[in-house]
Amino acid sequence: MVHDPQNYFSSSKTLLKEMPYLESRFAHFLISPPGINPKPSFSPIFNSSSLLSNFSRDAAYKPLPECEFEERSSLFLWIVQENGLPTLCKSIDQGFGSEVWKGFGKAIIVHGDQDELIPYYMAKQAVDVIGAHDAQLFTAIGKKHGWDMSLFLGDPGLEKVEEAWEALDEIILKAQGGHSS
Repeated sequence: MVHDPQNYFSSSKTLLKEMPYLESRFAHFLISPPGINPKPSFSPIFNSSSLLSNFSRDAAYKPLPECEFEERSSLFLWIVQENGLPTLCKSIDQGFGSEVWKGFGKAIIVHGDQDELIPYYMAKQAVDVIGAHDAQLFTAIGKKHGWDMSLFLGDPGLEKVEEAWEALDEIILKAQGGHSS
């Protein structure tokens, strides 16, 4: 079976928390001018404030507590919940049956096998379509979508990401004419 994004996303609602988000919470974003926010407030993405001036980890750093979000980028959560991705992505996500995958090149894929947003089978299908010679899949057992975003190198749970970085280093080294280990 080849992944069909139209069928997957239109037949699957993904609730990202216990209670669904209400459209009224996001209505003002739908009618206001577009804008860009590089870091959604709902996301545990790496924060440079967690580093000291010498770029080492600040042991005293504490992430901000989870709070209600108001930023435009949070609209994505509601779009996912309401299956709005097929409409937004139909011109770019043509599924794995598309000719665009022929000769795709080297790919490193790190995916949690418990990802509720982008199912794990899609990562396995990407490897099948790209080809095992060019694609490497690193499976993070028991991990959901975005589990790694707030972690540092060396943190427990980041082993698969670190393995993927090593594989990427090997690809780059070979492309530059070096010898892999």
